[in-house]
Amino acid sequence: MERIAIQFDAEVAKAYQEAEPQKQQKIQTIINDLLKLIIQDTSLDDIIQD
Repeated sequence: MERIAIQFDAEVAKAYQEAEPQKQQKIQTIINDLLKLIIQDTSLDDIIQD
């Protein structure tokens, strides 16, 4: 995996930083999968359904 920086609002950033490592990993997996769908030009409706 490679590391990239994405800006989030302060509330989200703080919650992520304070989360347990297992929860951080789950968040990373969800964001990774979501970005893959977006990059593939998947429609928002398809993303929501997935």
